[in-house]
Amino acid sequence: MNTQKELLDAAKKLADMGEDYGVIVGDLGPEEKLWLKHYVLKLPEELARKTIYGRAVWNTRPTISRGRGRPSK
Repeated sequence: MNTQKELLDAAKKLADMGEDYGVIVGDLGPEEKLWLKHYVLKLPEELARKTIYGRAVWNTRPTISRGRGRPSK
């Protein structure tokens, strides 16, 4: 069985490549899901929105004008 850190690292690697990592997210614990959410919010929007999880994370972020920069939760 993979440890939570290994699963998180695998999800980050897939996120960087713009591939789907939703199966891995289901196996992550709550703390690792939060880390992954923050990681996805720091990715460029075009890359992050390529997956279902990335679109969901970007849609739940607060709306802040572009002049104030990208929000980080």
